[in-house]
Amino acid sequence: MHTKTLAVFLIFQITAFLFGQNDDSVRSQFEKDFQQIGEKYYFDSPDTAALLYKKNLTKAENIQMWDQYLHAIINLASVSSHLDSLRLLDAYLQAGQKVLEKHSSYILKYDSTGFLRSNFYYFQGRYYYELFNYREAIKSYKSIIDLPEIEKDSLLFFDTHVSIAQSALNMADFALAEHHFDLARSWVPREHPVYSAGRGFDYQMAFVNTQSGHVKFRQWEANKNSKAPTAAIDHYLKALELIKPLMNEKGSWSLVNAIYRSLSSCYLESNQPERAKQYLSKLIERPTRSVSDKVRNYIHASELYLRTGNLSRADEFINKALSVVKENYDPTHRYYGLINKQKAKKFIKEKNIDSALVALDRAEKFFVFGGGEGEIKVINNYEVLEIYSLRGDAYRLKDPEEAINWYKKTISLADRTSKDFLSWESRQYLSSDIYRVFENGITTLFDLQKDKEDVENWEDDLIYFFEKNRAIQLFNSVRDIEAVEAGILSKELYEKQQQFKSKIAFNKRQIEEGRSPEKHRLILDQLYADYEDFQRSLKEKNSSYEDWMPDAEMVTFNEVISEIKGSSSLLSFFWGEENVYCLELMDDRAELHLISETPTLQESLFQYLKLIRTPPENMGSVPEELYNKGNKLYELFSAASGVKDSKINSIIIIPDGPLSYLPFGALVSEKKKWLLERKSLYYSSAIRLLLKSTKSDNKATDLMKYLGFAPDYAVMDNQNFSGIRKDLSPLAYNNQEVKSVENILGGRIFTGREASEVNFNKYAENASILHLSAHAIVDNDNPNYSAVYFIDQTDSARHEQRFELDGALHLYELYNYQFNSELAVLSACETGFGRWARGEGVISLGRAFQSSGCPSVTMSLWNISDKSSSLIIESYFKYLNEGMAKDEALAMAKKDFLSDPANKYFKHPYYWSAFIVQGNAQPLSKAQNEIWYLVLGIVIIMGLYLGIRKSKNNRLISKKDI
Repeated sequence: MHTKTLAVFLIFQITAFLFGQNDDSVRSQFEKDFQQIGEKYYFDSPDTAALLYKKNLTKAENIQMWDQYLHAIINLASVSSHLDSLRLLDAYLQAGQKVLEKHSSYILKYDSTGFLRSNFYYFQGRYYYELFNYREAIKSYKSIIDLPEIEKDSLLFFDTHVSIAQSALNMADFALAEHHFDLARSWVPREHPVYSAGRGFDYQMAFVNTQSGHVKFRQWEANKNSKAPTAAIDHYLKALELIKPLMNEKGSWSLVNAIYRSLSSCYLESNQPERAKQYLSKLIERPTRSVSDKVRNYIHASELYLRTGNLSRADEFINKALSVVKENYDPTHRYYGLINKQKAKKFIKEKNIDSALVALDRAEKFFVFGGGEGEIKVINNYEVLEIYSLRGDAYRLKDPEEAINWYKKTISLADRTSKDFLSWESRQYLSSDIYRVFENGITTLFDLQKDKEDVENWEDDLIYFFEKNRAIQLFNSVRDIEAVEAGILSKELYEKQQQFKSKIAFNKRQIEEGRSPEKHRLILDQLYADYEDFQRSLKEKNSSYEDWMPDAEMVTFNEVISEIKGSSSLLSFFWGEENVYCLELMDDRAELHLISETPTLQESLFQYLKLIRTPPENMGSVPEELYNKGNKLYELFSAASGVKDSKINSIIIIPDGPLSYLPFGALVSEKKKWLLERKSLYYSSAIRLLLKSTKSDNKATDLMKYLGFAPDYAVMDNQNFSGIRKDLSPLAYNNQEVKSVENILGGRIFTGREASEVNFNKYAENASILHLSAHAIVDNDNPNYSAVYFIDQTDSARHEQRFELDGALHLYELYNYQFNSELAVLSACETGFGRWARGEGVISLGRAFQSSGCPSVTMSLWNISDKSSSLIIESYFKYLNEGMAKDEALAMAKKDFLSDPANKYFKHPYYWSAFIVQGNAQPLSKAQNEIWYLVLGIVIIMGLYLGIRKSKNNRLISKKDI
């Protein structure tokens, strides 16, 4: 749905504007004519309006009054848009472009405020929008804002930001869409002269709510973190409430249709088909103002019946849509592409594969043009992504290996598309939006497994589908740090890039929390523009950096298997919408296991997570229910042979979906034994990241060895703290924890009031080991706002600087750090917890430390016990100092805790299983260096010994010779 508010706005506002600015009698007559035509004929007889505008066009051309010629062109473009005639709209826009180029000086003289040109650019954007060429549409709309002389009319800027947002939404750039909808909401005027034409404030707010609902729906659709898109539905219902008094007015018909279509889609996607059909019925019964609305309604109806298996009804609506398109559009219109896509879906359902492929070939031609491979230009990436994906679905039933190729082409196109997105959120949403492609690829490879010896690159393809959509932004952050270390990207440019990310997140937070939102919207808008310029400049001026960041630095099966030790097994999970799979790599082989149907595993997993994350009611006892459910999960995962294989001592876990919240060591094996007691475990966000962490050199040894922080929250009682910080309770054991570790490793600690964010900022980048024993609070709705809390507080956040230094180290602030640590130990609540995002993983504080340079992070998955965590962490550091690998050291620390009689009341997994090691599990460099010093010392001693013996022998020989 695209707004046509400005079309009405032009008829009245331009006339009033120009009429008031010119005393010339000829121009005055033009303005009177335009205004009278608009008021009398625009809605009731648009064809008559067009005819009369043409007469004025000819008159303006004959007397060479080019500003009025352009004015007539704009009015004709408005009527063409109103009539859904892209052919006429294109013709008038071309004529207008020629006049703008040929008579630019003349038009500038009489268009001193840029009003005519801004409205011309609007219809140019609308033309591209209707062609589904959203990228070009955004360029045209932005030309309005970029006009230096433009008068900032509130309704004009409202329409412009709405139009940019709609285009961004259709490109799947959700973050950009959300930003411009937010700007549009700030511009919508409560009163305006144009409102007398029919579309007032309530209409505009209903419209914005509808569009915001689209953003919320697409965000939910991408991650599906809840059963239904509640936020989207709330926005649509609010819009419906606002528009209700205007529902029967022609000017509101398109908006009401869009709301009903959207509500129907929400319920269809959340498996509530009957509710979806209720809104479809309302939709089909309603009158439509435009041909476009009618076509979109029929296409939606066909989709609903395809999803619910009623193929005859689906076919009926496909044919209805086709009939309307044939009657009203020329044969090149993109709607033919959409209809052919719907036909292909029906043919796939009927297993009529050849017909499906023919329909997809036809559909594709409406969204791409060009020559051979590499020369094709995609007009609408989002539509082509679905066409490629559907080709894969079709070939699954005919040629599975060709299906794999098409799924990979889909992913490759998504990669290229996301490169144009500024925000990582938009990239993540697009990655998750094609998640089904990854699941279908893995399912196809699972079906091919029995014949895998005959399938070329089966193992490599398997790793591709498991890895290509895994921790994308985290991997890119690691690559950026490597680029700085390799001298490919300057430290100044890297820091500037990170500052953009942090400042954008900061200003979003200020807007959401209502702190001078108008001010921060303007700052945010400028930041987006500056960041876009920065990214463009970085690519243009630094080609070596572009080469450094390839589309996909994928690893091969041979590369992975060569890094897995004989006593280790790697388990990488894929959490699909239908099934959960496990890729097992061990003993120079790859196996793909279907663990469970997703709903079944999800129910069992959530029940178990609730049991282990909740403190027990009866101290000292572990409920039988916990043992049973833990063993049930253990048996499911035992499909991977390494779980039970006694030869396997260490398991590397690459979790996915809700499995990211499970400490696998708390699974219950035979005879009520924890898996922890049989195996050491460590985690990684992706195989690629795991290999990078194991191959990376240890950090420089000239750094401060250890840096620990233990704030004393008791001091807050006597200070003017508010909000979250006021509720932070004192930690009884954190001071003891860091002091114990200091005794083991040396280094430096900050406790009490000295444990400030200022001191963290001053020393953290120069520490080899970072240790925070503090409070942390996770924001699941906005992961960027999760924070570790220190003692400081300032009156206002200093966002002009790199760091706020207000006592709350937010996740987004960590973008500004470049740590040199080989290990970060985050002994705080839920530092490994956060919102799971498809294609990225859990957006946690621990992940942010990795993103900023820490190859290994020890973190917690829930609100931990202060005392037990302190004991485990102290023991963990003791074993690390003795030279143990990190996973082994943590396993030993937990086993010591369980075996200590003093902890007999703390056997429940809540107390000991929350901590996990993510990333590099190798021993600390200190321990490795000591081993080398020991070896070197032995070599020197042996050398001296042999030298002395040789010397003695020489002396003996000399005496004998004498």
